[in-house]
Amino acid sequence: MEEKEEFNDENLVEGVDYFEIKKENIVLDKWCIELHKHVRNKLREVDYETVPKVPHVNEIIPALVYNVYDGDTCKVIILHGHVIPMKLTIRINGIDTPEIRCSSKRSLHPKLEKKAGKVVRDYVKELLLYQIISLKIEDWDKFGGRVLGTVYLPDSLTNEDLTRHLIEKKFGKPYHGEKKEKFSKEELEYILGTI
Repeated sequence: MEEKEEFNDENLVEGVDYFEIKKENIVLDKWCIELHKHVRNKLREVDYETVPKVPHVNEIIPALVYNVYDGDTCKVIILHGHVIPMKLTIRINGIDTPEIRCSSKRSLHPKLEKKAGKVVRDYVKELLLYQIISLKIEDWDKFGGRVLGTVYLPDSLTNEDLTRHLIEKKFGKPYHGEKKEKFSKEELEYILGTI
C-alpha cells in the first residue's frame, strides 16, 4: 500500500497549476482529495457570525470602473483580498438619478426622463470610466444583485464622493432605499438644459 503524504499548505508550490500537472500523467488524485479535506476542515473552523456579507465591507479600496450603466450604477473590478480580481456591480449609495429605461408607470415624464438619464450617465462616464476610483463597499442592495457603495471621485484631493457631487449639480435626488420620489418635468428639463 502506498504511503500517504500528509497535506498542508507547505506542500503547495506557488504558481503551480496542479490540475495541469495531472494532465501530464502525474497522479494527483491524492492531492485533490487531501486539498478538498483541507478546505472542508478550514470551512468548519469559520465563525459564520464574523464573515462579512460582501468583500472588503466598510473599507475604502481602489477599484477600476469598466462600465457605467446609468448615473447611479457602475461596474468595477476590485482585488478581492487585495490579490484576486473580482467584478462587482455597484449601486451608488445615497442617490437616485433619472432612469434610462422607464415607463409611464415609473415616471411622470418617461421620454424626458430617458433623455435626462442619458445626460447624467454620460456625465458620470466622463468622470469615472476607465479610472481608478476609491470605493467604500457597504452591503448588498435591497434586491441582492448589486453591491451598495460610496464612490469617491478619481484624483479628488478632498475625497469628494460622487453622490454629493451629483446632488449638488441637481443631477439626482437623495435616496436611501425608500420609495423613490419621481422626477418632475422641471427637474428633468434642468438636467437637459446643462448640455
